[in-house]
Amino acid sequence: MDIEKLKEERGYSLIDAFTEGLARVKKDGKWGYIDQTGKEVIPCQYDDAWDFREGLALVKKDGKWGYIDKTGKKVIACQYDDAWSFHEGLAAVEKDGKWGYIDKTGKEVIPCQYDGAWNFSEGLARVKKDGKEFNIDRFGNEYYTIEEVEIFRETYKEISKKKKEAITAIENAASEEVDVIKEKLAEEINK
Repeated sequence: MDIEKLKEERGYSLIDAFTEGLARVKKDGKWGYIDQTGKEVIPCQYDDAWDFREGLALVKKDGKWGYIDKTGKKVIACQYDDAWSFHEGLAAVEKDGKWGYIDKTGKEVIPCQYDGAWNFSEGLARVKKDGKEFNIDRFGNEYYTIEEVEIFRETYKEISKKKKEAITAIENAASEEVDVIKEKLAEEINK
């Protein structure tokens, strides 16, 4: 796809890099998205827009932020004063001067009570409240010291490792069962 030609033909002032199969485009001060063939799949209608992350894009309309999916469907209405993209299934959102976190359905899972909030990484997010900065987990539990954070991170890594091992074990067991079924079917056919 010739980006410069596409910009000229469609009147885009900007075509951004592709993320999750779509690229942001700007036309007449409004943002939309194109697919990798150059087709405009989400019309230029937003005052601002971010790249897709975890299947959703953060968009701004009429001064408020919300989230759309790759078809352009409004998954979470534009209702937040400010917001961040999703990380580890949660997004920081600001309402009435306070920050909290929502899940991908728009449910507020950690109430808007913080003066500042950052993205989740390895199970923790940095927040600010009453002049103090500290970390929280996805349930809102607070971690103040480096030692507490390190213990949490080690536990998080161990749980993630065990989860991957369990999934692998289940997949292997299912594969073995399929092999046994195939053998039994072959025996039945060959009788």
